[in-house]
Amino acid sequence: MALRASIPLAPTLTLSRTSFLRTAFTPMLNSMAAAGVVFLPGMMTGQILAGAAPDQAVKYQILVLLLIAGATGLGVLTAVMASIWRVTDG
Repeated sequence: MALRASIPLAPTLTLSRTSFLRTAFTPMLNSMAAAGVVFLPGMMTGQILAGAAPDQAVKYQILVLLLIAGATGLGVLTAVMASIWRVTDG
């Protein structure tokens, strides 16, 4: 793809944007789906071993996972939008 492509390329990039975001989120979603079932995340395990209530430890772990997912989402969205802006005229 040439740098500074014309605007008629925008529909293709819109479809690609969805694909890019889905691909970027896949590892985080897989990690969130497996947390607590397949593996015990470190912060939750540490809190339980330190004597905290398990339900409190789970709430904190969910908060951390959601914050990481949100930060990943913002970073990916910024990178994709900046890349599309750089490649096209608009």
